[in-house]
Amino acid sequence: MKLFFKSLIFIGLGLGIIASLFIGGFMVGEGLPDLYNGKMGDLWPMIPLIVISIVGVAYSFFKKISGALTSIGSSVLLGLFLIYKHTEMWIIAVYSVSFIVPGLLVIIGDYFNRRSY
Repeated sequence: MKLFFKSLIFIGLGLGIIASLFIGGFMVGEGLPDLYNGKMGDLWPMIPLIVISIVGVAYSFFKKISGALTSIGSSVLLGLFLIYKHTEMWIIAVYSVSFIVPGLLVIIGDYFNRRSY
């Protein structure tokens, strides 16, 4: 049973890396031309929240619970910001749920891994 919970941790970390690379690459690909042309607009408030989520994923390799909670908290704030901006639901799902699910997998896996002897 302990192997199952360790695999949940690794799946969560892997999904977090994939989400970080995908969203980070998208932000670089879409954000740099807009930054160059001076049309950042609504992207500025999103950048710190996305960076904090990516840092939370990276930190969860060392401190699993703290990093996952950082990533989840920043993603929830990002989702609330996107809801406030009346964004379509699929965009909210891409940006916020893609960090919430890996964080939850890491937390659940680490919690039950510590409880099982």
